[in-house]
This record gives sequence, C-alpha cells and structure tokens, in this order.
Amino acid sequence: MADATQVPDEIPGRNKHQIKTDRTRSRILDVAEPLFADEGIQGVSLRQIAVAAGVDLSLVIYHFATKEKIYRAVLERILLEFNALRGGRLDALLRERPDADVVALFDVMISSWLDLHFWKSVRRARLLLRGVANKDQSLDIQGFLSDPLVLRFMGEVERASPDFTREEVHWAYHAVIGSLIFFLNGSERIKRLSGGVCEVESYGTIRLVLLRMVRDMFTPRAHVPIRQDPLYIEIQDLLEQNQRIFSHADG
Repeated sequence: MADATQVPDEIPGRNKHQIKTDRTRSRILDVAEPLFADEGIQGVSLRQIAVAAGVDLSLVIYHFATKEKIYRAVLERILLEFNALRGGRLDALLRERPDADVVALFDVMISSWLDLHFWKSVRRARLLLRGVANKDQSLDIQGFLSDPLVLRFMGEVERASPDFTREEVHWAYHAVIGSLIFFLNGSERIKRLSGGVCEVESYGTIRLVLLRMVRDMFTPRAHVPIRQDPLYIEIQDLLEQNQRIFSHADG
C-alpha cells in the first residue's frame, strides 16, 4: 500500500527531527489502516502494527501510547479526506444548480459513499462503516468531524423541501443513510435472502434504489406533519393490537 501521507524532505519552519517524527507517525498510520480494516480494532495488536511498520514497539507506544489512539488517528485522517470530498461535491452542485432538488442533493452523500466503497478504497469504506457502528464513545470521532457538514446538507434539503418539517427531513436522512450503510455492510445477507435478485454488488442499482426512496419520501402530496397524519393514528391502534397479540404469544 502506498503511503497515504508522504512527508517532504524539507518543510519550512520544521527541523529534521520534526520531519522524521512526522514520517514515523505517518508510516505507523499507513500500515495500521489496512490492519484495522481487515481485522477490526480487537483483532490487531500494537506489536503487529510495529512489525508491519518496521519499527520498535517502544516507538509506536512513544508516538501513540495506545492502540485506541492509533485507531482514532486513522479514522480521523480518513474522515477529513471523506468530508472534503463530500463538501467539495456539495459546493460544486450548488454552484451549478443553486436550486438543486432533494434527489440531486441526496446523491452527493449517496454517490460519495458508493464511490469510496466500489472505486476508491473498499478498506477505507469498511473502516468508516465500522466507525459508524461503534458505540464506544472514546472511539467516536464521526460526530465532531462530520456533523457540521451533515447539518449544512440538512439545511439545503430543508430549503429544497419547504412543505416538509425539520423532523421529517431528519428522519428521511437517517432512513436513507441507514439503508445505505446496511446495504454496504450486509450485502451477503441481502443477496442470500433475496435469492440473488437484489444486486447488492451493483453500484448503479444501489444508487437507483436509494434515490427512488428519496424521491418517494419527498413526493409532493397533500402533506400533513407526522403526528397529524391519519396514518399515525391508525398505526397507534395497530401497535396496541399487536402488543396484545405479542404478549399472549410470548406467554
């Protein structure tokens, strides 16, 4: 694997020791990235990282102290690049189409994930997907790095869908992105359950399915807020009936 971040031989304002330190840290992160992607954080040891980097274990500990800090640094580096990609695409879309509709806006997020997974680096996509699912707050860096971009995106979606409430826009975002993450994480199960009719290894199919979902969610219609929708009342009745049925079935 090529170095993700190559440190120049000379950097104005930095001495040789600082440059060497930067190179060592970069080398450790470069080798740790595929290890974490393939084995997960629990399946990798500091010693494995040291061997792969060709440095003493003590040097890895000196620079990062713990495996968790290396993992965080790897994720942070990937996320910063991924956010730059998504932010750049959103900027480009809005320059060309200031009145971009909801489907075009969501395609920024959807296509960025799919490009990373299918074309740019499946390992990096795998690491980000694991990070999304990680419930350990000490390892959760997605929030403070990605939230500003996502909130900006949500604001554009609200602008493009004035008939929908903020609550509905947020539910729609999480439903679509949650589905995308499940498609990429659970592809083998989807393929097995569908008997192969769901083309989970097709970039174009996943993109189309998700964008159709977006279109259907935001199709103009006689619109009422979630809790004023007659369906909401019907669902409450259904839930009460099912709860009685399930309680009896569960014994």
